[in-house]
Amino acid sequence: AELTAHLKKLISQQEKAMAWMITVQKRHGNLVSSIRATNRMVDTLSAKQQQLNAVQHQAKVTNSVEASNMFIQRTSLDSELSTHRDKQDGFKYSDENIIL
Repeated sequence: AELTAHLKKLISQQEKAMAWMITVQKRHGNLVSSIRATNRMVDTLSAKQQQLNAVQHQAKVTNSVEASNMFIQRTSLDSELSTHRDKQDGFKYSDENIIL
């Protein structure tokens, strides 16, 4: 009878241990799934960050090109204006021609 009681106790402990192991395995599986999902999210965000960096770089290049074009246009307009004034007055302006 004592042996039977001891065996029942061991069987009960084994069943509890098995149930606990199943719980741990499920939690481990959930953690693995969560880690994989997190890794996918990190990969997605990393790819989006690279796209954003490329867009920002392109915007900087575009702004630089536009600024250069505006400078070229202004220089060209300044030159045209100067040429127009020269033709109008019959001589080129210079510091030596200005009498105060």
